[in-house]
Amino acid sequence: MSNMNTANPNLFLPSLDDVTHTDPLIVAVGTPIHTVVEQLNRQGATSALIRADGKITGVITIHDIVRLVADNSVPASQAISTMMGRPAVNIARNAPEGVLCALRLFAQHHVGHLIALNPDGSLAGVVSQESICAALTPAMLIRMRTVVEAMVDHIVTAGPDEPLLSIANLMSDHQISSVVITAADAGVTRPLGLITDRDIARAHAASIDLAATRACHHLAPQLISVPPDTTLWEAHQAMDRAHVRRLLVVGTDGSLIGLVTQSALLASTAPQDLQRTFDLLQRSVSMRTAGPLAARPAIGGDAQTRGNIRLLLVDDNGLFLQVLHRLLMSRGFSVAGVASSGREAIEQARTLQPDIILMDVEMPEVGGLEATSAIMDERPDARIVMLTVAEDDETLFDAVRRGAAGYLLKDVDIDQLSQYILGLMRGEAALSPVLAQRVLSALASQMRQGSAFQADPSSMLTHHQIRILTLLAQGNTYKEIGRVLGYSERAIKYHTGEAIRQLQLKDRAEAIAYARAHMQRGTWPRVGDP
Repeated sequence: MSNMNTANPNLFLPSLDDVTHTDPLIVAVGTPIHTVVEQLNRQGATSALIRADGKITGVITIHDIVRLVADNSVPASQAISTMMGRPAVNIARNAPEGVLCALRLFAQHHVGHLIALNPDGSLAGVVSQESICAALTPAMLIRMRTVVEAMVDHIVTAGPDEPLLSIANLMSDHQISSVVITAADAGVTRPLGLITDRDIARAHAASIDLAATRACHHLAPQLISVPPDTTLWEAHQAMDRAHVRRLLVVGTDGSLIGLVTQSALLASTAPQDLQRTFDLLQRSVSMRTAGPLAARPAIGGDAQTRGNIRLLLVDDNGLFLQVLHRLLMSRGFSVAGVASSGREAIEQARTLQPDIILMDVEMPEVGGLEATSAIMDERPDARIVMLTVAEDDETLFDAVRRGAAGYLLKDVDIDQLSQYILGLMRGEAALSPVLAQRVLSALASQMRQGSAFQADPSSMLTHHQIRILTLLAQGNTYKEIGRVLGYSERAIKYHTGEAIRQLQLKDRAEAIAYARAHMQRGTWPRVGDP
């Protein structure tokens, strides 16, 4: 077996050497396209390095070749140029984080190949998505996935007083090998144990009257269960220790969530395709690189503060959600709930009233931006941070316009994310340095052009803040404004304070004067205006 990456033993990933192709195809600038195609076919390669003036300047892939050949305006005799391929992105062969570093570079630069360099700067080879996926063994995969991804959540259950004969009939009718015995407790369905086909067979062999024997008499004395964030490897170990083939998946409140079996574990070690495996790694690697998941003391003596901050986590990727949940809990935060869609996030925000919401941008049906708008409509004082892999300015500014209090890339370190969360509770914004620089650059550019950012600071206010200041300027009290807009008095006061801070005004009186000036110019709506 290949050596494992020791930079982060929790991941059990291959080492960088294991995934480096040390004899890549290299073509010189000026080589005809048809010659490159012949060499790729002859070597069975999917990419070639482009060399110019003795240096590797880029990578050209099969996909690039197909695109060029498909373009009728580009003849097969056309020579390869540095502009045809993709820019070279380098990775040190001895990079401390190895494959984890490679995964981050893939996501950051939107490339599928990296140039591995020796310490002296010479070429060591090429690292690709395909080479990483090819090096992943089932043993590695089972350590990276959680039982949530493999469990069965549609479970056949029965009460503790159900006769074994009825249990046997349920197994026959549903073509299953086990039935979960449950009991209702304060509105929560709690598992008591399992009755399996083997239990029925043993009872029958012992001449036990199945019709007269209740299920509760054949339950194991100890319930064997695991939480939903348990890795498949940990589940496998639990099965091995208990000599069982099934585990119940139970929530923190003791409720039944699902059932994971040995066959499900085996199925999870055979990914359908390489890209699915790579996507799984790439979307979860950012949070996984933070280190061991064991609980650690909070930094700066803020353990009590962290425990009082209630978080709602929203992401449609189950693995990322579970890892983020586990890491934040290990840093002392209280995760009030999780949601896998924008629609569910809106409902959870309404029910749980979390202090901070960490929201994915790209989700099916209702996306993170739409969910942010809906939540801010109901709770103007909500603190929502967008977590995303996207770096485009349009999404960033759209999130701010919709009321987001922060915008962070998913490769943020977990301890840095913890500090952003604490800062949000102090009224600070959560913006990564890279994105903060882009915001400043955009503002500087527009200020140089005499844009609205310089002449009108109110362009940074949300629609809700403008409406509140307008109503204040017309003589309404906080309570009256809350009645008009359908918000609590506390929410109105909060948004007023935020607007005053953003406009760099001294107090409410200055804010009212500022609003009246805009109303006189007709740039702000009056009462009743949409």
